[in-house]
Amino acid sequence: MTFALTPVEPQGDGALEHWPTPAWVTETLLDADPPPTSWVVEPSAGDGAIAEVLTRHGHQVYAIEMREECGASLLRMPNQVVSFDDWLQHELSIGPWPFSIVMNPPYRPPDIGIAHVAHALRTEATYVAALLPLSWYSGTETRRRFWAEHGEPTALYGFLERPKFTGNGGQFEAAWFVWRRGRVHGGHGGQPSLKLLGRRAG
Repeated sequence: MTFALTPVEPQGDGALEHWPTPAWVTETLLDADPPPTSWVVEPSAGDGAIAEVLTRHGHQVYAIEMREECGASLLRMPNQVVSFDDWLQHELSIGPWPFSIVMNPPYRPPDIGIAHVAHALRTEATYVAALLPLSWYSGTETRRRFWAEHGEPTALYGFLERPKFTGNGGQFEAAWFVWRRGRVHGGHGGQPSLKLLGRRAG
């Protein structure tokens, strides 16, 4: 298996925003609707907050991150391959193995999150889970085009407790948007169901 390791310079004033995902937020996804594959790709992996939880649950992770300064955190984790690349320019190929994608995409510059999720849904991933603001369901023109092309998620998981992001982030109403391939006409999408998830006890 071969992976590119090409450094890419960040572009745009908002490209370096840091919204690491609280571990309990990823745990709720794995409890409610876990990736069905051993291999999981995490685009825009940052310092590996999601990847660390995935590896603890036995997944092999292919982490993609354009900022080389995140490398020390990413490379210390077991069961993980790291590519220093821009997800929007990345040509994903992990051989014949089925794979899933779990991601917390950047939200600035405007609409970059939509571009990141759209790129994920154009891959051959069996399953795509994206942590997104609930406001994604509001009707900007860009979002309307996104829904028209990719369809609604198979499932939508909100939180009883508002996640608090560290680093340069803050708090907002977020949810896991999950697409599973094959539910509708052989592609991603389906009729979404909404479930509210609580933090795991202990």
